[in-house]
Amino acid sequence: MNRACLCLCHDGADGEALRSRHLEAYLAYIESIMDSVRVAGAMRDAEGRIIGSCLIYAADNEAAALELLHGDPYYIGGVWEQVECRTMMLAAGTWIGGKSW
Repeated sequence: MNRACLCLCHDGADGEALRSRHLEAYLAYIESIMDSVRVAGAMRDAEGRIIGSCLIYAADNEAAALELLHGDPYYIGGVWEQVECRTMMLAAGTWIGGKSW
């Protein structure tokens, strides 16, 4: 697949507390959809505080990625205040095995 969907999920004011509350369910969910996850990880500010999540799904379009995102315990639990998802055309890099041209 040469397409993916990048989702940048920015925590709300209660992000830290809500992350702690939903962490176990979040990890279990990520494990359950692992075949659809290219990358999942926390975004941090300059001081090292978690301010959100970056998720890259193996998805052909935003609708498919949003379906995965809407099942995420962090999404359901209100950890993220703002979410932006965009389809990516994977063109070059070690993750895709080189280049697409």
